[in-house]
Amino acid sequence: MYAEPLVLDYDASVASGNSEQTYNLISFPTGNSSVRKNAAADTGVLPEVMKISHQTVGKGTSMRDRHLVRFEVSSDDGDGNIGTTDPAVVYMVFDIPRSNCNGNTPTILARQLCGFLRDADADDTAPDYDTNLAKLLNGEM
Repeated sequence: MYAEPLVLDYDASVASGNSEQTYNLISFPTGNSSVRKNAAADTGVLPEVMKISHQTVGKGTSMRDRHLVRFEVSSDDGDGNIGTTDPAVVYMVFDIPRSNCNGNTPTILARQLCGFLRDADADDTAPDYDTNLAKLLNGEM
């Protein structure tokens, strides 16, 4: 597994002016997963923990590779008390068949999903997270 720190670029307005956040490896719970922590994250704002895991499911021609990225952030009880008992969690799962899948398909699908969440189009230079994502989270789609 990849042990080097992962540096992710966030919208600077969300990341308190610092658009780069570093996630350092803290453990390998299994041979196919890793857990990373962002110690500099603004608690309750930026994801504090990133979990990455890989799994192969199925048999024969129906084998699939699953790759999961999970971000979680500690909850705030409304009085400024931060805890980890009820974190907010977001997942992205790649579920790719081993047969009959073009090598570019996962990349294309991931870019389409990210574009949808950012509400970006081909000539969009600034993502607008307040449109598609807000409607999705409000159950409007």
